[in-house]
Amino acid sequence: KSNADQYYAKDLIAAGHERLSNPLYALAFAMVALAVLLSGDFNQRGQTRRVLGAISLVMLLQVGGIGISSWAASFTALIPVMYCVPIAAILGSTYVLFRSPRPGRLNAGLVPAETR
Repeated sequence: KSNADQYYAKDLIAAGHERLSNPLYALAFAMVALAVLLSGDFNQRGQTRRVLGAISLVMLLQVGGIGISSWAASFTALIPVMYCVPIAAILGSTYVLFRSPRPGRLNAGLVPAETR
């Protein structure tokens, strides 16, 4: 290996893993938005708070992903965390979407029709 290869090896490894983990963020962003927008009650006042909440969570997820990927270039031990961030968002959103509804709240999309 040349000196340049050895100098940029950590950066190249981190960039490769970033390219592999980036498609997970598309699914994570969609799942977070669905979980935030579909998890609550529907009313006539609109869903401005929920939309802003979903945007905030997606921005936080994106900033976290960018931060972890930049740190992973220096500390290769953080490379698995690059995958954990979007996977944790996907799993958390899936839990929020498919959990049983709270007492007194009917989540019409996830409750069988005969119980409504």
